[in-house]
Amino acid sequence: MSNHKGNKLLDFLAGKGFYVVLILCVAAIGVSGYMLFFGGSGDETPDSPSLALVSPVPSPSQPSPSARVPVPSSSPILPSPPRQVLVPSPSPLPQVGTQEDDTGVDGDLTDPDDNSVETAGDVTDMPDVPADEPPEEQTPVVEADPTFFMPVNGALLLVPYSESADVFYEYLREWRYHPGIDLETNAGALVQCAADGVVKEVIESAARSMGTTIVIEHANGFETVYSNLLETVKVTVGQSVSAGETIAAVGETAVSELALPPHLHFEILKDGEPVDPLEYLPEQ
Repeated sequence: MSNHKGNKLLDFLAGKGFYVVLILCVAAIGVSGYMLFFGGSGDETPDSPSLALVSPVPSPSQPSPSARVPVPSSSPILPSPPRQVLVPSPSPLPQVGTQEDDTGVDGDLTDPDDNSVETAGDVTDMPDVPADEPPEEQTPVVEADPTFFMPVNGALLLVPYSESADVFYEYLREWRYHPGIDLETNAGALVQCAADGVVKEVIESAARSMGTTIVIEHANGFETVYSNLLETVKVTVGQSVSAGETIAAVGETAVSELALPPHLHFEILKDGEPVDPLEYLPEQ
């Protein structure tokens, strides 16, 4: 009995049954493919265990059914297009003074008459400031000694200059030093300024034993002294005088030298100290 049923099953499979089984296999494969591609379109996430898909690994001896039977699909499956990252292209910056905007207003907003803002060009065009240089050493100006002239014309040397007490003053009856020279001349002879200068003092005869005296300042620390003059003089203190200018006349007012004939007592001082006038006066 069992052999008879087995024969019928083999006959069925050998006939139309083969195609029935084949259609069932194709349907099963189609349902599996549909669930594979469209089963994850719901709200469930891919991390859900119920939707995890495991691709069957075909055995080496049996080819994969998908390789032999095409999978029916209601619509073609297209690959998703790649995402495009939109990068804005940099727009060129407007040039000041050369490009106008949409409103027609010139892009140069600076006032051409405004000089309060310095540009980079103004800074770079500044002249170099020279470094501080040490001041040049100035050579001190050495003032030359004044040129002296004889204070009276045609006079003769009566008493020379002496630094020691070797001159005997007859009227005073004593030996004294003589800080100048005595030039013998006539009473009333004109006395001239020996060099350019300024009148420093005018001393009356009663105030000094050398009589009426005029003191004149000269350049480079020199002074000249004119004594035994007439009481009336021709200059005043602070007056500028020139060499050869008449300043007074020879008199007889020097008490200490009354024993001598009419003469001019003349002195030259350098920085307040008397020197020998003959070393500065021209030779006679």
